[in-house]
Amino acid sequence: MGNACVSQVVDCLVFTPPHPCSYDQEMKESKKKGQLPEGIVFITTKHGSRIPLHIVKHKRARCTVLYSHGNSEDLGPMISNQYLSEWFRGNYISYDYTGYGYSEGGEHTEEHVYNDIEAVYEYLTTDGGIKPEELILYGRSLGSGPTVHLASTKPNGIAGMVLESALLSIVRTQCRCVSESWKSDIFCNIDKISKIEAPTLIIHGTRDCVVPHYHGRHLQDNIKNTVEPLWLPRGHNDLWDGDEAHCRPIFDKINKFISHALRERRRSLLYKTVHPSRTKRIPMSQHDKKNNTSSNRQKVILSHSFHHSCAHIHVHTCEYARAR
Repeated sequence: MGNACVSQVVDCLVFTPPHPCSYDQEMKESKKKGQLPEGIVFITTKHGSRIPLHIVKHKRARCTVLYSHGNSEDLGPMISNQYLSEWFRGNYISYDYTGYGYSEGGEHTEEHVYNDIEAVYEYLTTDGGIKPEELILYGRSLGSGPTVHLASTKPNGIAGMVLESALLSIVRTQCRCVSESWKSDIFCNIDKISKIEAPTLIIHGTRDCVVPHYHGRHLQDNIKNTVEPLWLPRGHNDLWDGDEAHCRPIFDKINKFISHALRERRRSLLYKTVHPSRTKRIPMSQHDKKNNTSSNRQKVILSHSFHHSCAHIHVHTCEYARAR
């Protein structure tokens, strides 16, 4: 009972949606015309809430970016930032959590936020016709919670993940001394990040006072498929403040990462198609029984695989080295 009460308090402190929502005027004007704003659709989650999505389609999309916003935000800014689709050369999708913006029914809780992003994923990969291997997840601040959750439950369902100002967990933003997650803690990204196979880019401000920089560094240390992170001498809410010259390094870093993640995903799918049997591991017990015979056979397989894969590995390494 105590943990339940603490969880309710945590939920109240964590979720602070803007009131009124930032796209209130657009919705009211559209409703007068009997329609929704361009790009807005509503979907239903498994807990019964209806949440809005904003979809910006790119004519020649190389990927789809699914953006999860921060705590005191909603999808309003994304409606006015449609140019991001051109910058990333892909479809750009944002959504509101239950209890945010024009969502209907239900309260904002950790479980509901997870249900929200799962519903968005299902919609995009079914009705939306989006290929999972072209999906890039992007989570900012609190949005890193649903982003990491989805990536950890869809090991083969995304191409890559970008985490901006991401947190280890909610409690750890207030208590640095916490070494293990409390039962009442939420969005425990640090407990899930190591399960994610997809390439992951961390972006964090070294002057961040809301989610301190060490959160980003600790997450970086536990990523399985890591790339060079981007540390910036900025705070929590000013990473994107400024003119184009100020934001250009961030855009360039993300674009290069997306290119790398898509290439890696395509090569992984191609290898599994051409060499399906080589993705299976020999159980240790069988290996021990075969002793030297098994060892010799593995040497032959490795030698054969090396000649077929060496050129591809060399090209992949050189391309990403240039991108970095």
